[in-house]
Amino acid sequence: MSELKKLSKLFYNPKIGLINQNKLYEKSKLNNINITHKELKDFYESQPVNQVLKRITKNNKFNSFRASYINEIWQIDLLIYDRFKIDNYKYIFVV
Repeated sequence: MSELKKLSKLFYNPKIGLINQNKLYEKSKLNNINITHKELKDFYESQPVNQVLKRITKNNKFNSFRASYINEIWQIDLLIYDRFKIDNYKYIFVV
C-alpha cells in the first residue's frame, strides 16, 4: 500500500483522526509510514475537511496619528447614560 493511502487511513481513523500536522507526523512515524514534512503538508492541505475548517485571517489596518508637538492632537469619547440613571435625592447613580 502506498504511503499516502496509509496516511489517509491514519488521518481518517476515528480513534486518532483529524489532528494537526505535527501530531499526524508523529503518529505516522510511530506507524512506520515514511513520509517527509513537505509531503505531509501537501497531503494535509489537500484534505477537504481542512479546507472547510481553515481559519480565515484578516489583515487589520490601523490609522495612527502622530503629534508633532505637545497638545497638538486631543481626542475624547463622551458617553451619555441618561437612560440608565437612577434618581436618588441629589445624586444620580448609573448602575
